Amino acid sequence: MKQDNTQGAHDERASSRNRRCRHLGVAAAVALADRGINPLLIDRADQVGSSWHSRYDRLRLNTGRQFSHLPNRPYKQGTPTFPTREQVIEHLERHARADGIELRLGCPVNGSTELTGAGG
Repeated sequence: MKQDNTQGAHDERASSRNRRCRHLGVAAAVALADRGINPLLIDRADQVGSSWHSRYDRLRLNTGRQFSHLPNRPYKQGTPTFPTREQVIEHLERHARADGIELRLGCPVNGSTELTGAGG
């Protein structure tokens, strides 16, 4: 009898999406802050870039820093072409904690509700 692995494959894809979304959340927050909007960045993880913290120490970004930085936030001068795990974490943390971004870690979100009459 053939075993059904569709749930395992689904879980793996969802986990990969969650890692990408966390980085995209920081990117969206800094882009909004650049436009004068004070974003609220919520993550169920207890640290910014949590997926990077759980990777092995010698990991490096496999795309060049010039293609992998946050919007209008290049890596610090002197960062190698392929940043280390620690440099990626520092980059994400520094910008997630920038002025104008409210950061709430360790806060799972179970749903959302549109607020009416709040300017839009």
